[in-house]
Amino acid sequence: MGETAEAARQLATTHYAKSDEPLYLAAVGQALRGERLWPIEGESRSLKDWLKTLEPHLYVLQDEIKPARIAIATPERKEDVQKIFQGLQHADLLNTLARPILIAFCVQGNDNNPVYVTKRPPFRYTLVEPDDRTNYHVIPSNLRLPGLKFTSIARMNPDEVASLGDRIQQWAEQTGVALDTMTQATAEAATSAPEEVAVGTMSALDRLIAAQRQDLRDRLVIPADIAALLSRHR
Repeated sequence: MGETAEAARQLATTHYAKSDEPLYLAAVGQALRGERLWPIEGESRSLKDWLKTLEPHLYVLQDEIKPARIAIATPERKEDVQKIFQGLQHADLLNTLARPILIAFCVQGNDNNPVYVTKRPPFRYTLVEPDDRTNYHVIPSNLRLPGLKFTSIARMNPDEVASLGDRIQQWAEQTGVALDTMTQATAEAATSAPEEVAVGTMSALDRLIAAQRQDLRDRLVIPADIAALLSRHR
């Protein structure tokens, strides 16, 4: 084993003796460059590809969902790092989904009954079967985790994150739901700024209504005398 290869192996051994966190590729590159052991003269491969030649002494692990997430591991810690990557995938998923979707999987209710969640924003869930089920996705009881204390992803322990993420992924696979349509970004886009109106043409009443979220506009109640006053001012 060459000098650079031995340095990489020792770097991983020392790291995992002190830490349970993955040893990421960026840190490996920085350390080897600091010791002037990388790049290797005449070596045309990337550091990642070169490190792959060190198997089975070292393993290069890459996240399938986020390819930029790359770490190296000793044979003894390979499985541990893979589990960490799986947990990070679940956390990434949960952090993107709209909060009502996550709560729908955790809300208390009759354990034998499903929960219904709207297909489009604003996202809402209900424990009561809606009159028009075509506007709702159904979350069956066997894929829910009723009673799971849901506050924020950062405050949940890894096992809870993994369980919730796994149930949601199973649900999407079994029902064909596209999870990218259930994200917080989707919800925010649906309640974003109203249509553009030429400058100077909006009355004070128009501006007041436009300033409200889309889902609140239909429920906004303005006394008639105030509405009349606002409509006369620009």
